[in-house]
Amino acid sequence: MNFVDWLNLITKIIGIPSIIYGLIMLTKNIYQNSRERKKIAFVNRNEKINKVRSNSTKENFDYYVKEYKEKLSPSYGLIISKDWVSKKEIKSIDDLELLKNVKVKVEKIDTSNIEIPTLKIFPKKKLDFTQSFIQYVKPQAQLFNGRLYAATEVKCVNDSVEFKVYETDYYSFLNTCRVLELMYETRERKRKLDIDILDLTNRYCGIGINCFTVLKNVKVNKTSKLKQDYFLIHQRTNKVIESPEKIHVVPAGSYQPMTSLDKNSLEFDKDMSNTIYREFCEEILNTLHMKELNSFNLLKEDIDYKLLRKVAKIYYLGCGLEPYNTKMEVLALMVIDMDKINTIIDENELTEFLEIHPALNCDDKISTDLVTLKNGLKNRAGGNTEGSILFEKLSKAMLEQYYSMENATPSAKEIFAYLYKNYDCIFLK
Repeated sequence: MNFVDWLNLITKIIGIPSIIYGLIMLTKNIYQNSRERKKIAFVNRNEKINKVRSNSTKENFDYYVKEYKEKLSPSYGLIISKDWVSKKEIKSIDDLELLKNVKVKVEKIDTSNIEIPTLKIFPKKKLDFTQSFIQYVKPQAQLFNGRLYAATEVKCVNDSVEFKVYETDYYSFLNTCRVLELMYETRERKRKLDIDILDLTNRYCGIGINCFTVLKNVKVNKTSKLKQDYFLIHQRTNKVIESPEKIHVVPAGSYQPMTSLDKNSLEFDKDMSNTIYREFCEEILNTLHMKELNSFNLLKEDIDYKLLRKVAKIYYLGCGLEPYNTKMEVLALMVIDMDKINTIIDENELTEFLEIHPALNCDDKISTDLVTLKNGLKNRAGGNTEGSILFEKLSKAMLEQYYSMENATPSAKEIFAYLYKNYDCIFLK
Protein backbone atom coordinates (compact mmCIF):
# COMPACT_ATOMS: atom_id res chain seq x y z
CA MET A 1 0.00 0.00 0.00
CA ASN A 2 1.31 3.40 -0.88
CA PHE A 3 1.09 6.49 1.27
CA VAL A 4 -2.23 7.63 -0.21
CA ASP A 5 -3.84 4.25 0.44
CA TRP A 6 -2.65 4.31 4.05
CA LEU A 7 -4.01 7.84 4.47
CA ASN A 8 -7.43 6.86 3.12
CA LEU A 9 -7.56 3.84 5.41
CA ILE A 10 -6.68 5.91 8.45
CA THR A 11 -9.29 8.50 7.49
CA LYS A 12 -11.97 5.80 7.23
CA ILE A 13 -11.00 4.31 10.58
CA ILE A 14 -11.12 7.71 12.23
CA GLY A 15 -14.47 8.46 10.59
CA ILE A 16 -16.22 5.28 11.75
CA PRO A 17 -16.77 6.51 15.37
CA SER A 18 -18.14 9.78 14.02
CA ILE A 19 -20.57 7.89 11.83
CA ILE A 20 -21.60 5.66 14.73
CA TYR A 21 -22.01 8.69 17.00
CA GLY A 22 -24.08 10.42 14.35
CA LEU A 23 -26.34 7.38 14.00
CA ILE A 24 -26.73 7.17 17.76
CA MET A 25 -27.67 10.86 18.02
CA LEU A 26 -30.05 10.55 15.08
CA THR A 27 -31.75 7.56 16.69
CA LYS A 28 -31.90 9.38 20.02
CA ASN A 29 -33.44 12.47 18.43
CA ILE A 30 -35.99 10.39 16.56
CA TYR A 31 -36.90 8.60 19.82
CA GLN A 32 -37.12 11.85 21.77
CA ASN A 33 -39.24 13.45 19.07
CA SER A 34 -41.49 10.40 19.05
CA ARG A 35 -41.90 10.55 22.84
CA GLU A 36 -42.58 14.28 22.67
CA ARG A 37 -45.23 13.71 20.03
CA LYS A 38 -46.82 11.02 22.24
CA LYS A 39 -46.85 13.40 25.19
CA ILE A 40 -48.51 16.11 23.11
CA ALA A 41 -51.02 13.63 21.67
CA PHE A 42 -51.86 12.33 25.16
CA VAL A 43 -52.40 15.82 26.55
CA ASN A 44 -54.45 16.95 23.54
CA ARG A 45 -56.65 13.86 23.62
CA ASN A 46 -57.38 14.30 27.33
CA GLU A 47 -58.18 17.97 26.83
CA LYS A 48 -60.48 17.00 23.98
CA ILE A 49 -62.53 14.88 26.41
CA ASN A 50 -63.89 17.97 28.17
CA LYS A 51 -64.97 19.46 24.84
CA VAL A 52 -66.77 16.35 23.61
CA ARG A 53 -67.96 15.01 26.97
CA SER A 54 -71.63 15.87 26.50
CA ASN A 55 -71.82 14.41 23.00
CA SER A 56 -69.77 11.31 23.84
CA THR A 57 -71.87 10.68 26.95
CA LYS A 58 -75.02 10.78 24.84
CA GLU A 59 -73.45 8.42 22.27
CA ASN A 60 -72.51 5.99 25.03
CA PHE A 61 -75.97 6.25 26.60
CA ASP A 62 -77.69 5.51 23.27
CA TYR A 63 -75.33 2.61 22.58
CA TYR A 64 -75.90 0.90 25.93
CA VAL A 65 -79.66 1.39 25.80
CA LYS A 66 -79.70 -0.34 22.41
CA GLU A 67 -77.21 -2.99 23.54
CA TYR A 68 -78.92 -4.06 26.77
CA LYS A 69 -82.53 -3.40 25.73
CA GLU A 70 -84.98 -5.22 28.02
CA LYS A 71 -82.39 -5.53 30.81
CA LEU A 72 -82.64 -1.81 31.48
CA SER A 73 -85.16 0.37 33.25
CA PRO A 74 -86.26 3.58 31.46
CA SER A 75 -83.82 6.35 32.36
CA TYR A 76 -82.77 9.89 31.43
CA GLY A 77 -79.02 10.10 32.00
CA LEU A 78 -77.77 6.91 33.60
CA ILE A 79 -77.74 3.25 32.59
CA ILE A 80 -80.05 1.55 35.09
CA SER A 81 -80.53 -2.21 35.34
CA LYS A 82 -84.05 -3.39 36.19
CA ASP A 83 -82.49 -5.40 39.02
CA TRP A 84 -81.52 -2.16 40.76
CA VAL A 85 -84.97 -0.54 40.78
CA SER A 86 -87.53 -0.89 43.54
CA LYS A 87 -91.14 -1.45 42.44
CA LYS A 88 -92.48 0.39 45.47
CA GLU A 89 -95.00 3.07 44.54
CA ILE A 90 -94.10 6.59 45.68
CA LYS A 91 -97.15 8.52 46.88
CA SER A 92 -95.38 10.94 49.23
CA ILE A 93 -91.88 11.79 50.37
CA ASP A 94 -92.35 9.42 53.31
CA ASP A 95 -92.43 6.50 50.87
CA LEU A 96 -88.81 7.20 49.96
CA GLU A 97 -86.24 5.16 51.85
CA LEU A 98 -83.85 7.09 54.06
CA LEU A 99 -80.32 6.89 52.70
CA LYS A 100 -78.95 5.85 56.08
CA ASN A 101 -81.16 2.73 55.92
CA VAL A 102 -79.79 1.54 52.58
CA LYS A 103 -78.04 -1.75 53.31
CA VAL A 104 -74.36 -2.05 52.46
CA LYS A 105 -72.36 -5.26 52.83
CA VAL A 106 -68.59 -4.89 52.78
CA GLU A 107 -66.77 -7.90 51.35
CA LYS A 108 -63.24 -8.94 50.47
CA ILE A 109 -62.89 -10.05 46.87
CA ASP A 110 -60.14 -11.26 44.57
CA THR A 111 -59.31 -8.41 42.19
CA SER A 112 -56.41 -10.14 40.40
CA ASN A 113 -58.58 -10.64 37.30
CA ILE A 114 -59.31 -6.90 36.91
CA GLU A 115 -57.30 -5.60 33.97
CA ILE A 116 -55.59 -2.21 34.19
CA PRO A 117 -55.88 -1.02 30.57
CA THR A 118 -52.74 0.07 28.74
CA LEU A 119 -53.18 2.21 25.65
CA LYS A 120 -50.79 2.96 22.81
CA ILE A 121 -51.42 6.64 23.42
CA PHE A 122 -49.77 6.51 26.85
CA PRO A 123 -46.49 8.50 26.67
CA LYS A 124 -44.53 5.86 28.62
CA LYS A 125 -45.24 2.14 28.78
CA LYS A 126 -44.25 1.91 32.44
CA LEU A 127 -46.81 4.54 33.49
CA ASP A 128 -50.51 3.74 33.93
CA PHE A 129 -53.32 6.16 33.09
CA THR A 130 -53.38 7.97 36.43
CA GLN A 131 -49.61 8.38 36.57
CA SER A 132 -49.59 9.68 33.00
CA PHE A 133 -52.49 12.03 33.71
CA ILE A 134 -50.82 13.51 36.78
CA GLN A 135 -47.44 13.87 35.09
CA TYR A 136 -48.52 15.31 31.75
CA VAL A 137 -52.10 16.63 31.89
CA LYS A 138 -52.67 17.97 35.43
CA PRO A 139 -49.26 18.30 37.12
CA GLN A 140 -50.71 20.92 39.48
CA ALA A 141 -53.78 18.88 40.41
CA GLN A 142 -54.13 17.86 44.04
CA LEU A 143 -55.14 14.25 43.51
CA PHE A 144 -55.68 12.32 46.72
CA ASN A 145 -55.37 8.55 46.40
CA GLY A 146 -57.72 7.84 49.26
CA ARG A 147 -59.45 4.60 50.03
CA LEU A 148 -62.63 3.98 48.09
CA TYR A 149 -65.61 1.65 48.14
CA ALA A 150 -66.26 -0.07 44.80
CA ALA A 151 -69.49 -1.90 43.95
CA THR A 152 -69.73 -5.56 43.04
CA GLU A 153 -73.51 -5.98 43.12
CA VAL A 154 -76.75 -4.05 43.57
CA LYS A 155 -80.07 -5.78 44.08
CA CYS A 156 -83.58 -5.11 45.34
CA VAL A 157 -84.92 -7.31 48.12
CA ASN A 158 -88.50 -6.68 49.26
CA ASP A 159 -88.41 -3.20 47.69
CA SER A 160 -85.24 -2.33 49.63
CA VAL A 161 -81.91 -1.84 47.89
CA GLU A 162 -78.78 -3.69 48.97
CA PHE A 163 -75.22 -2.87 47.87
CA LYS A 164 -72.24 -5.19 48.00
CA VAL A 165 -68.92 -3.33 48.05
CA TYR A 166 -65.23 -3.86 48.70
CA GLU A 167 -62.43 -1.54 49.65
CA THR A 168 -59.99 -0.27 47.03
CA ASP A 169 -58.39 3.08 46.20
CA TYR A 170 -59.17 6.12 44.03
CA TYR A 171 -56.33 5.55 41.56
CA SER A 172 -57.57 2.03 40.79
CA PHE A 173 -60.95 3.55 39.96
CA LEU A 174 -59.31 6.12 37.67
CA ASN A 175 -57.22 3.41 35.98
CA THR A 176 -60.21 1.24 35.11
CA CYS A 177 -63.16 3.65 34.81
CA ARG A 178 -61.94 7.16 34.13
CA VAL A 179 -59.53 5.72 31.55
CA LEU A 180 -62.55 4.50 29.54
CA GLU A 181 -63.31 8.10 28.57
CA LEU A 182 -59.88 8.35 26.95
CA MET A 183 -60.25 4.90 25.41
CA TYR A 184 -63.50 5.96 23.75
CA GLU A 185 -61.76 8.93 22.09
CA THR A 186 -59.01 6.76 20.53
CA ARG A 187 -58.81 3.73 18.27
CA GLU A 188 -59.60 1.67 21.38
CA ARG A 189 -63.27 2.72 21.21
CA LYS A 190 -64.59 -0.74 20.35
CA ARG A 191 -62.60 -2.23 23.21
CA LYS A 192 -64.34 0.17 25.58
CA LEU A 193 -67.82 -0.56 24.25
CA ASP A 194 -67.27 -4.33 24.40
CA ILE A 195 -66.96 -4.24 28.21
CA ASP A 196 -70.05 -5.65 29.96
CA ILE A 197 -70.75 -2.64 32.17
CA LEU A 198 -73.57 -4.40 34.05
CA ASP A 199 -70.91 -6.78 35.39
CA LEU A 200 -69.46 -4.57 38.11
CA THR A 201 -66.60 -6.96 38.89
CA ASN A 202 -64.58 -6.36 35.70
CA ARG A 203 -63.34 -2.97 36.92
CA TYR A 204 -62.91 -1.01 40.13
CA CYS A 205 -66.43 0.41 39.94
CA GLY A 206 -66.21 3.39 42.27
CA ILE A 207 -69.41 4.81 43.78
CA GLY A 208 -70.39 8.47 43.67
CA ILE A 209 -73.07 9.82 46.02
CA ASN A 210 -75.01 12.67 44.38
CA CYS A 211 -77.47 14.72 46.42
CA PHE A 212 -80.11 17.24 45.39
CA THR A 213 -80.43 19.72 48.27
CA VAL A 214 -83.69 21.53 49.03
CA LEU A 215 -83.92 24.40 51.51
CA LYS A 216 -87.57 24.77 52.55
CA ASN A 217 -89.24 27.93 53.91
CA VAL A 218 -86.49 30.39 53.01
CA LYS A 219 -87.47 34.04 53.50
CA VAL A 220 -86.98 36.16 50.39
CA ASN A 221 -85.18 38.77 52.52
CA LYS A 222 -84.79 39.60 56.21
CA THR A 223 -87.96 41.67 56.49
CA SER A 224 -90.18 39.71 54.12
CA LYS A 225 -92.88 37.35 55.34
CA LEU A 226 -92.86 35.54 52.01
CA LYS A 227 -91.17 32.13 52.15
CA GLN A 228 -90.17 29.93 49.25
CA ASP A 229 -88.33 26.67 48.66
CA TYR A 230 -84.96 26.66 46.87
CA PHE A 231 -82.52 24.04 45.62
CA LEU A 232 -78.76 24.24 45.25
CA ILE A 233 -76.73 23.81 42.06
CA HIS A 234 -72.99 23.30 41.74
CA GLN A 235 -71.24 25.03 38.83
CA ARG A 236 -68.03 23.02 38.73
CA THR A 237 -64.67 24.50 37.69
CA ASN A 238 -62.12 22.97 35.32
CA LYS A 239 -59.89 22.15 38.30
CA VAL A 240 -61.85 19.05 39.26
CA ILE A 241 -60.93 15.68 37.75
CA GLU A 242 -64.46 14.35 37.33
CA SER A 243 -67.01 16.26 35.21
CA PRO A 244 -65.13 19.58 35.05
CA GLU A 245 -67.10 22.69 34.01
CA LYS A 246 -70.38 20.82 34.41
CA ILE A 247 -73.65 21.63 36.15
CA HIS A 248 -74.12 19.21 39.03
CA VAL A 249 -76.16 18.68 42.17
CA VAL A 250 -74.53 19.47 45.50
CA PRO A 251 -73.21 17.96 47.68
CA ALA A 252 -71.62 15.09 45.80
CA GLY A 253 -68.56 12.93 46.39
CA SER A 254 -66.99 9.49 46.39
CA TYR A 255 -68.23 6.83 48.80
CA GLN A 256 -65.21 6.20 51.02
CA PRO A 257 -64.44 4.20 54.15
CA MET A 258 -63.15 6.10 57.16
CA THR A 259 -60.60 5.09 59.74
CA SER A 260 -61.40 4.41 63.36
CA LEU A 261 -59.41 2.99 66.24
CA ASP A 262 -62.70 2.14 67.95
CA LYS A 263 -64.22 -1.32 67.50
CA ASN A 264 -67.85 -0.32 67.05
CA SER A 265 -67.61 1.94 64.00
CA LEU A 266 -68.53 -0.47 61.20
CA GLU A 267 -72.16 0.58 60.83
CA PHE A 268 -71.19 4.26 60.89
CA ASP A 269 -68.50 3.57 58.32
CA LYS A 270 -70.99 2.08 55.85
CA ASP A 271 -73.61 4.85 56.19
CA MET A 272 -73.88 6.48 52.74
CA SER A 273 -75.43 9.61 54.23
CA ASN A 274 -72.08 10.43 55.85
CA THR A 275 -70.68 11.07 52.38
CA ILE A 276 -73.41 13.69 51.90
CA TYR A 277 -72.70 15.35 55.24
CA ARG A 278 -68.95 15.33 54.62
CA GLU A 279 -69.30 16.84 51.15
CA PHE A 280 -71.81 19.45 52.35
CA CYS A 281 -69.28 20.51 54.95
CA GLU A 282 -66.50 20.66 52.36
CA GLU A 283 -68.27 22.11 49.31
CA ILE A 284 -70.77 24.46 50.96
CA LEU A 285 -69.61 25.31 54.48
CA ASN A 286 -65.87 25.01 53.74
CA THR A 287 -65.39 23.12 57.01
CA LEU A 288 -61.79 22.41 58.01
CA HIS A 289 -60.23 18.97 57.41
CA MET A 290 -63.04 17.71 55.17
CA LYS A 291 -61.14 17.52 51.86
CA GLU A 292 -59.01 14.53 52.82
CA LEU A 293 -61.09 13.31 55.75
CA ASN A 294 -60.27 9.82 57.00
CA SER A 295 -61.14 9.85 60.69
CA PHE A 296 -64.81 9.19 61.36
CA ASN A 297 -64.38 10.55 64.90
CA LEU A 298 -63.19 13.86 63.49
CA LEU A 299 -66.32 14.02 61.35
CA LYS A 300 -68.62 12.98 64.19
CA GLU A 301 -67.19 15.59 66.56
CA ASP A 302 -67.41 18.47 64.06
CA ILE A 303 -70.11 21.02 64.89
CA ASP A 304 -71.15 21.41 61.24
CA TYR A 305 -71.69 17.67 60.93
CA LYS A 306 -73.60 17.44 64.22
CA LEU A 307 -75.98 20.22 63.19
CA LEU A 308 -76.56 18.75 59.74
CA ARG A 309 -77.46 15.40 61.27
CA LYS A 310 -80.15 17.13 63.30
CA VAL A 311 -81.66 19.42 60.67
CA ALA A 312 -81.40 17.40 57.43
CA LYS A 313 -83.30 14.40 56.10
CA ILE A 314 -81.64 12.47 53.27
CA TYR A 315 -83.66 10.13 51.02
CA TYR A 316 -82.47 7.48 48.54
CA LEU A 317 -83.72 8.03 44.96
CA GLY A 318 -81.97 5.28 43.02
CA CYS A 319 -78.71 4.36 41.30
CA GLY A 320 -77.23 3.81 37.86
CA LEU A 321 -74.06 3.83 35.77
CA GLU A 322 -72.53 6.95 34.26
CA PRO A 323 -72.40 6.01 30.54
CA TYR A 324 -69.02 7.58 29.70
CA ASN A 325 -66.84 6.18 32.51
CA THR A 326 -69.24 3.48 33.85
CA LYS A 327 -68.99 4.67 37.47
CA MET A 328 -71.82 3.70 39.85
CA GLU A 329 -73.87 6.76 40.82
CA VAL A 330 -76.15 6.80 43.87
CA LEU A 331 -78.88 9.46 43.80
CA ALA A 332 -80.25 11.19 46.88
CA LEU A 333 -82.49 14.04 48.05
CA MET A 334 -81.70 16.15 51.14
CA VAL A 335 -84.36 18.40 52.69
CA ILE A 336 -83.57 21.09 55.26
CA ASP A 337 -86.52 22.99 56.76
CA MET A 338 -85.25 26.48 57.59
CA ASP A 339 -88.29 27.10 59.82
CA LYS A 340 -87.02 24.43 62.22
CA ILE A 341 -83.28 24.95 61.97
CA ASN A 342 -83.00 27.27 65.00
CA THR A 343 -85.42 25.34 67.17
CA ILE A 344 -83.83 21.89 67.15
CA ILE A 345 -80.27 23.01 67.92
CA ASP A 346 -79.24 23.56 71.52
CA GLU A 347 -77.84 26.93 72.57
CA ASN A 348 -74.21 25.87 72.99
CA GLU A 349 -74.09 24.23 69.55
CA LEU A 350 -75.72 27.26 67.97
CA THR A 351 -73.19 29.60 69.58
CA GLU A 352 -70.27 27.47 68.40
CA PHE A 353 -71.65 27.24 64.86
CA LEU A 354 -72.16 31.01 64.58
CA GLU A 355 -68.65 31.70 65.85
CA ILE A 356 -67.28 29.56 63.03
CA HIS A 357 -69.73 30.93 60.45
CA PRO A 358 -70.29 34.62 61.39
CA ALA A 359 -71.57 35.42 57.87
CA LEU A 360 -74.60 33.23 58.60
CA ASN A 361 -75.39 35.03 61.86
CA CYS A 362 -78.67 36.93 61.94
CA ASP A 363 -79.52 38.30 65.38
CA ASP A 364 -77.72 35.39 67.08
CA LYS A 365 -79.64 32.88 64.99
CA ILE A 366 -78.76 31.02 61.81
CA SER A 367 -79.99 33.16 58.95
CA THR A 368 -83.02 31.88 57.09
CA ASP A 369 -83.32 34.56 54.41
CA LEU A 370 -82.11 34.13 50.85
CA VAL A 371 -79.88 37.21 50.69
CA THR A 372 -77.87 36.36 53.81
CA LEU A 373 -77.66 32.69 52.89
CA LYS A 374 -76.37 33.48 49.42
CA ASN A 375 -73.76 35.92 50.68
CA GLY A 376 -72.79 33.78 53.65
CA LEU A 377 -72.40 30.56 51.76
CA LYS A 378 -70.65 32.35 48.89
CA ASN A 379 -68.07 33.69 51.31
CA ARG A 380 -67.57 30.29 52.90
CA ALA A 381 -67.57 28.30 49.67
CA GLY A 382 -65.41 30.93 47.99
CA GLY A 383 -62.33 29.20 49.30
CA ASN A 384 -63.33 26.00 47.52
CA THR A 385 -61.70 25.57 44.12
CA GLU A 386 -64.27 23.00 42.99
CA GLY A 387 -66.93 25.51 41.93
CA SER A 388 -69.63 27.96 42.91
CA ILE A 389 -73.00 27.36 44.58
CA LEU A 390 -76.19 28.66 42.92
CA PHE A 391 -79.66 29.02 44.49
CA GLU A 392 -82.70 28.29 42.33
CA LYS A 393 -86.40 28.49 43.19
CA LEU A 394 -87.86 24.99 43.39
CA SER A 395 -90.46 24.33 40.70
CA LYS A 396 -91.22 21.73 38.06
CA ALA A 397 -90.32 24.21 35.35
CA MET A 398 -86.89 24.87 36.87
CA LEU A 399 -86.22 21.13 37.16
CA GLU A 400 -87.13 20.76 33.50
CA GLN A 401 -84.88 23.69 32.63
CA TYR A 402 -81.83 22.16 34.31
CA TYR A 403 -82.56 18.71 32.90
CA SER A 404 -82.45 20.17 29.39
CA MET A 405 -79.04 21.81 29.88
CA GLU A 406 -76.40 20.14 27.74
CA ASN A 407 -73.67 20.56 30.37
CA ALA A 408 -75.62 18.91 33.22
CA THR A 409 -74.00 15.70 34.44
CA PRO A 410 -75.81 12.40 33.73
CA SER A 411 -76.54 11.80 37.42
CA ALA A 412 -77.90 15.34 37.78
CA LYS A 413 -80.12 14.80 34.74
CA GLU A 414 -81.43 11.58 36.25
CA ILE A 415 -82.27 13.38 39.50
CA PHE A 416 -83.93 16.33 37.76
CA ALA A 417 -86.08 13.97 35.69
CA TYR A 418 -87.01 11.77 38.67
CA LEU A 419 -88.04 14.73 40.81
CA TYR A 420 -89.92 16.30 37.90
CA LYS A 421 -91.98 13.13 37.38
CA ASN A 422 -92.68 12.73 41.10
CA TYR A 423 -92.88 16.43 41.95
CA ASP A 424 -96.45 16.51 43.21
CA CYS A 425 -95.98 13.43 45.42
CA ILE A 426 -92.65 14.47 46.91
CA PHE A 427 -92.97 18.22 47.29
CA LEU A 428 -96.69 19.03 47.39
CA LYS A 429 -98.02 16.36 49.76
